[in-house]
Amino acid sequence: MSSIEERIEDQAKKQLSNGNVKYYAKTESINPEIDSALASAPSKSGGKGKNYPDIKVFVTLENMRNIPVMIEVKGKKGDLIKKNSDGNIDNTTKDGKPNYNNIMKYAVNGAVHYANAVLKNTKTYKECIAIGINGYEENNELKTEMKVYYISQNNLLVPKEVSNFSDLSFLFPNHVYEFVSLIDTLDLTAEEIEKKQKEYENEIEIKLKKLNQTMQDDLKISVGSRVELITGMIMAGLGVENQVAPLDVSDLKGESSNSSNDGIVSNH
Repeated sequence: MSSIEERIEDQAKKQLSNGNVKYYAKTESINPEIDSALASAPSKSGGKGKNYPDIKVFVTLENMRNIPVMIEVKGKKGDLIKKNSDGNIDNTTKDGKPNYNNIMKYAVNGAVHYANAVLKNTKTYKECIAIGINGYEENNELKTEMKVYYISQNNLLVPKEVSNFSDLSFLFPNHVYEFVSLIDTLDLTAEEIEKKQKEYENEIEIKLKKLNQTMQDDLKISVGSRVELITGMIMAGLGVENQVAPLDVSDLKGESSNSSNDGIVSNH
């Protein structure tokens, strides 16, 4: 069965236009910070290409709260969403790596991927909306379906489904405050928090083991020096309250003179 993705995308854009909602098309710039975040994250196929959500929108409130919205569109039956056995968005393999097959194939999974790229690679945005829209023809009738998820730093980047929606009218100016009141009620359960903490712990352990192996095999750093180096990196990343701000990657200039080097920077 052929895809009708373009028809569904045009339909979504028409809805937004009719509701006086400004949208940004696939290759259109939404703003430099988000553009850069989408460009720097791995593409939805896992390569180095840029990320191009089909449609991008801002939910803008009077209190200067701006929430990016990433919309991904598909056009075949069954291509809306893929969940794992726990009922969560299945964007990660069992070994903790991105499941790019699902991210590419399913509308919601792709939208969540784009939302995570924004949240992980910008400083301004701490929350994002991910919308997957899918459409297909059945018995000569056009069927459309969508799922809407809220992702935030406060919720440890765990996607939370907002509600059931049949169209994009919840983004219209006269409905958007009601929509935001819904997402503000979405908190993690105790079980979700515990599960996410375990995921973080496992991820940290894997990365530390990989770093230790690299320092041993490639850099030939002794065991004692490795411990000191890792401890120093952790301290630099955390900073010292009321004394030293956490070290930012941009602070690492790679300079090597006695008076100007990364070690000097970390001591200021």
